[in-house]
Amino acid sequence: TGGRARLPGEAWAAHPQVYTLRHWQDAQRLKGRLAQSKTLAIVGGGWIGLEIAASARKNGVAVTLFEQQPALCMRSVSGEVSQRLAAIHREQGVDIRTGCGALELEDDNGLPVIHCDGQRETFDAVVVGIGVDLNLELARDAGLAVERGIVVNALGQTSDSAIFAIGDVAQHHQYGLCIQSWAFAQNQAVATAKAMLNPDAPGYDDAPWLWSDQYQHNIQILGIPQPGSNTIAREDSLFFSLDENGRLTQLVAFNDARTVKLAKRWMAAGRDLSDVPLADPTFSLMSLR
Repeated sequence: TGGRARLPGEAWAAHPQVYTLRHWQDAQRLKGRLAQSKTLAIVGGGWIGLEIAASARKNGVAVTLFEQQPALCMRSVSGEVSQRLAAIHREQGVDIRTGCGALELEDDNGLPVIHCDGQRETFDAVVVGIGVDLNLELARDAGLAVERGIVVNALGQTSDSAIFAIGDVAQHHQYGLCIQSWAFAQNQAVATAKAMLNPDAPGYDDAPWLWSDQYQHNIQILGIPQPGSNTIAREDSLFFSLDENGRLTQLVAFNDARTVKLAKRWMAAGRDLSDVPLADPTFSLMSLR
C-alpha cells in the first residue's frame, strides 16, 4: 500500500529532468543530477521541498522554490512558524516564491522551463514535492471504509474487524488525517500489532510527531494546529499553539528536543498553560515538570 508521489500533470511525469523523492531509487537519481546542476527549481514548499532546498544549497546549487499557498508548510504549522522557516531559507539564499499561480512546464533542448506569473525560467532540474496519492485501491476493492485514508480505530482495526491498516494509508483515529511521518508509521504499527495479538491492548494514543533537519537546525513538530489556536513564540526557537482552554495543540521546537519531551507530558495530561509565561526566555520550562 503506502503512496506514490503526486505530479501536476503528464508533461511533468514525462520530462527526464523532473524528479520526485519517494523511494531510494528517486534519491539516487536526484543525487546524481544535483552533482551536475547549477540551478534547481522546487515545486512545493512543504517538508520534502524544504529539506531538498537545504541539501541543494549546502552543495552550492542555486534554488528557486515555488509554493502556490501564501506561506510555507501552512497545512501543518502556524503562520509564525511559516515565517521562521522562510527566514531560515532566505538567509541561505533560497529564492522563495509564495502565492504563485498555476505553473506550466515546457522543454528547452532537454532542460525544464517553468512559467510562473508571466516569467519564463530555465533550470537544470526540477523537483516536485506536492504530496502523495495514497494507494487505497486494495482497501476500496475489499469494501473497507475509506475517507482521506483507510478508516481505523485506536487498535488499527478497519471497518472489517479482521483487517487492520497501518502507516501512511491509515487515517488517524482522532484527527481524521493521514499522518505521513516516520514516527507514526513505526509506533502506530507497534500498537496495532499488539492489538492483533490482544484485543484488550491499549491501542495507539501518541500525539503526532515528526522532525526535519534543515541546515544546522533540527526542527521537531509535536501535534497538529487546530482552528482558533493562539500561537506564542519564545524567541525564534519555540512556538506554542494553545486552544481556548490553554491546552497545547502544537509545539514547534528549533534545536530544543528537551522541551518536546516535556510538551508530550503536557499534552497527555491536558495541562492548562494559559497563565504560564511561555514567551519569557528567563522562565524555566523545566519548572513545569
